[in-house]
Amino acid sequence: MDTTSYDSLASETLIVPLPSGMRVLTRNDWTVPGEQQLSWTSLVRLIECCRELQWQRDVASGGAIESTTRAFEAAFAAPILAGAEVEIRYEVETIGQQSYGLRFRIECEGAVSVTARMVLVFLDPSRQQAIRIPDAIRGALADAANHTGPGCA
Repeated sequence: MDTTSYDSLASETLIVPLPSGMRVLTRNDWTVPGEQQLSWTSLVRLIECCRELQWQRDVASGGAIESTTRAFEAAFAAPILAGAEVEIRYEVETIGQQSYGLRFRIECEGAVSVTARMVLVFLDPSRQQAIRIPDAIRGALADAANHTGPGCA
């Protein structure tokens, strides 16, 4: 399985960063053979790429730290055809003691096609145990929450 990451898409110039997300030109090779629409797994992978962008912007500057996904849910409202340009936006929705929540929205031609939510728990990389969110990262997440606003509602 080939891993698609934010950096690999950006290196192929398929991504245009946006203030709270990214614009992506989808590709034909992201479909299941014989189909024209992106599979749900391709759409979830694009959401993960957007999460990587959010991490780079809001978390990575706080030092060496890791997270794991506690919860993920998505609703698929409309298919997206390969070759379409989509916008994927994120919003920092909640900030807890050890975790934070993100909300995502994928739009194609101005219509919402996918909505998703994700909860990420911070980990001590050496012990793989949940830890309290460091103050610097908590501040960056709070700042991001104030700047991304309710755009994913």
